[in-house]
Amino acid sequence: MKEIIQVMQILVVILILIFGSIKAQKANYQSTNYYVNSIDELKFISSLDGVVIFNSKDFILVRISNSQDQNIQSSFYKDSLGTIWSSSYTNIICKPKNKSKFNEVELKDPDGIRVNSDYKVFGIFNNCLIFKAGDFLIKYNTIQRKIMNCKRVNLRDVYYGTIVYVGENTFFYYGLKDTLYKINLSKWEEDPIVVKVTGEFFCIENLRNKKLVIGFKNGIIGQLNLISDSFHLIKRVGKLTIQGIKGLNNEVAVISNGDIIFFWNFQTNELIDSIKLKTNGECNLPLSRLMNPYVDPDSILWIGSDGYGIVSYNLKQHKFNLIKEELCNYNTLAILTSSYKDYYFVSRNGAISYFDLIKSRTKCLIDLAKNPYNPVFYKSAILLDSCIYLCTWSAIYSLDLRNLKFCKLKNLSDPLSELFELKLGPGNKVFATGNKNIVELDLTKKSFNWKFLDGVPRKVKNYTYFDFDEIGNLYAGYNEETILYYEKLTNNSWKFIHEYNISGGVKCVSKLIHDSIRFISTSTGFYKISYKVNSYSRIIDSKGLLDQTIYAVYPHKEYLWLSSNTGILRLNPNTMDLHQFTEKDGLQGSEFNTFSYCFSKNGNVFFGGTNGVNYFNPDSVKLSDKEVPVRITDFRINDVVSDRFEEPDIIETLQLPYSENTLSFEIISVDFHDQSLTRVMHKLEGIDNNYITSSTSTGIIRYANLAPGSYKLHIIGSNADKVWNKAARIINIQIVPPFWMTSWFRLLSIFLILSLAYKLIRDYYKRQLEKKNLLLKQQQLIIEKQEAVEKERTRIASEMHDDLGSGLTTIKYLSDRALKNVSGDEEKVQIEKIADQSNTLVRNMSEIIWAMNSRFDNLGNLLSYIRRYTIEYLEEHKIQVQWEQLNIDEQSTLSGAKRRSIFLVIKEALHNIVKHSEANNVIIRCSEEGFKVRINVVDDGVGFDPLTAIEKGNGLYNMKNRMKEIAGNFEIIALEKGSKILIEFPLD
Repeated sequence: MKEIIQVMQILVVILILIFGSIKAQKANYQSTNYYVNSIDELKFISSLDGVVIFNSKDFILVRISNSQDQNIQSSFYKDSLGTIWSSSYTNIICKPKNKSKFNEVELKDPDGIRVNSDYKVFGIFNNCLIFKAGDFLIKYNTIQRKIMNCKRVNLRDVYYGTIVYVGENTFFYYGLKDTLYKINLSKWEEDPIVVKVTGEFFCIENLRNKKLVIGFKNGIIGQLNLISDSFHLIKRVGKLTIQGIKGLNNEVAVISNGDIIFFWNFQTNELIDSIKLKTNGECNLPLSRLMNPYVDPDSILWIGSDGYGIVSYNLKQHKFNLIKEELCNYNTLAILTSSYKDYYFVSRNGAISYFDLIKSRTKCLIDLAKNPYNPVFYKSAILLDSCIYLCTWSAIYSLDLRNLKFCKLKNLSDPLSELFELKLGPGNKVFATGNKNIVELDLTKKSFNWKFLDGVPRKVKNYTYFDFDEIGNLYAGYNEETILYYEKLTNNSWKFIHEYNISGGVKCVSKLIHDSIRFISTSTGFYKISYKVNSYSRIIDSKGLLDQTIYAVYPHKEYLWLSSNTGILRLNPNTMDLHQFTEKDGLQGSEFNTFSYCFSKNGNVFFGGTNGVNYFNPDSVKLSDKEVPVRITDFRINDVVSDRFEEPDIIETLQLPYSENTLSFEIISVDFHDQSLTRVMHKLEGIDNNYITSSTSTGIIRYANLAPGSYKLHIIGSNADKVWNKAARIINIQIVPPFWMTSWFRLLSIFLILSLAYKLIRDYYKRQLEKKNLLLKQQQLIIEKQEAVEKERTRIASEMHDDLGSGLTTIKYLSDRALKNVSGDEEKVQIEKIADQSNTLVRNMSEIIWAMNSRFDNLGNLLSYIRRYTIEYLEEHKIQVQWEQLNIDEQSTLSGAKRRSIFLVIKEALHNIVKHSEANNVIIRCSEEGFKVRINVVDDGVGFDPLTAIEKGNGLYNMKNRMKEIAGNFEIIALEKGSKILIEFPLD
């Protein structure tokens, strides 16, 4: 049993020694914060100005509604309905679930008088609040909101009390000056029982191990056995009043005393450790007047410091073990080992410490800064045959670990300068840079000599940092500009293979990965080398964490462990998954050092930095898979803070009108281990294809002008280890469409539009039908009129033919007979004139009758008539005629007036040819193109000027006007020989 207790104590000691860094937060509007409690991932803090709620991002002061008293006197408790209870000095206060404000609960004593002073809540059990109000102890049912029991007890000066369960009974313990009392809450009517306690106590705490811990005003702690009510004093832990006690577990408690936090094991009655908390910031001052401690479920210690605010202190066991010796300046230069348990740490100024891994103990062996031979600054160190060798720029020193004798080594060879590092290499031999080369050293405890390496030539510039791989191949930084690769041969010589264009020297060369891959860390970044093909590539991550000095690289399974200037990095080179570990994980600081690393055979990795040494086993470093809550800290509608919800974090469903369709959320994931490292990501179904990840711990979500419809906002948070929650928090959002965008309105609109369209179309076709009927009637009238006109034309033509034609024919016949019987010349001439005039009238009348007769109203008849007339007329004057007719539809309609105009134009043209052209040949071409007819009259006569001819005579002018009247075209074209008349007119 004793061994088990010792092991537990060692574990607790380790827990205390590797506490995390301090995080101090201050709420500017209060100076005293006595009580802290964690409820629903929020921190409720008492103050003189009201309740302070910390949501991991902001301190929010919540004042008690309609109350002059804002001085919070109690801790905070939650009942089964989620209502949070506490008390001010003059009231019981409560905050219902999903409400943002605390309200007063008015209570009266048994005499009906309102009690308005000395309120204090001691605890809650079975939804019953146990509190004092003046001189009364009250049991109040928080669900039924009524007093269940009330008794007069002298509690006015009582500030501490606790509810404990002993067997089947529930007791309320409280102290008054130097007397401890207990009340059986199941036997309410019984008087308080006095428990003998020695001394004037100030606070009590139940460790839930059947023991009650008591803190006294004189700094002494005591312990009460709850079974036997036996009490004994333990020890004075401080000089001031014990302000508060909080159990870490059933054995260990945190005790605040003035400016010191003590960790006491009540199982062994031993002090484990003590710490002094400091403020954040540049001042880093110790905190005084520490108040009541509280440890939340995440093992974070919260405590108020009177006049400063709230301090949080991480009690979690860290991922990395920290070795830090306060007596030595621990800017670590080298980590040396002679076995799996013995390690030596060398600082840059020569402070050398020994660390026993099994016992986890460190002691300072020697501080060379106090030695007169101390060169102030060392470059590197090695351990060989129980002796540590250190080098500066130009000298080598030794420290014999058996007698701690320190001396400067005598150089038995040529002078050796420009030393950058000492290194153990193949065959456990010592190598160094010097004289613009890499040399092999032969060391003793008082002297050394050196020689050049076979195959590694002297250079113009300096070799700087170098390293060997596990088979002895040499990677040497040449003047920090390139890396020279030399292959180890079997005869203790090297052969130059390749020069890599990598700057920054060689900090560390990893062991072989896979078949031909190694990794090299430099002061300019991190590189992968494939030495079989002599190729390399720089490894760059998305956040730029590898774009810096990488001091050491240790491959283990699928990961590479790296020390850098921004903490320790874990990289999966296949997936490029990179995780950064910080001081919150137990690191000595963010900055590590060159050569300050060691990889032990039992799997431990040591990395040294400016403030100490961390060691760890890669298999034991696990990222936390604890899911963290994602909180909504701000909600806005149309970019205005919304008062729709008292607490935005309660939002689960949103139903908003279309006029409120721009939504903004501010979200955080809560992890007090290191809130700054948490992240959130979100996705709105229907809008985002992928999740959007925040760049800080606070995520801002904004969606503008959302269309009506249903959406789901998925929110996922990560803890401080960047491990994401498996399940997303979902907020259902519905944007209600305005009435004009609803389905019923659209259906109604479609119906009305279709009805209106039907009516418009119906009316349109009705009007078209009416117009068509009217048009048909008009056309019928026109047809009837045309038929009447044509009938009249035919009648007139017939009568002219019958009457005038027969009369003119008779005149012509009589003239011909008279001409035969006339003997005188003058009479003959007159009769011939009568005969000629008669013939002319007969021909003209024949043309008129032909034009008037509707039987001839077609293109074929016109062309036949023109052809017959042309041939007869031109042959009479000895002119040859050539008639050409192409694509003529002879049935095409042509009115009598248009036929007559066209014939008269052709007749005038032929008359001009006969009269003026002296032509021998005439060609007439007729063709139909579309709805137009074209007639070309071409002669081979003497020709003429069309413009002059039109100006001098009326014939051509009349021809042009006739064609214009029938919407035709008339054109005269002068040819090289003869002329061409173009007649073009439309069909009816």
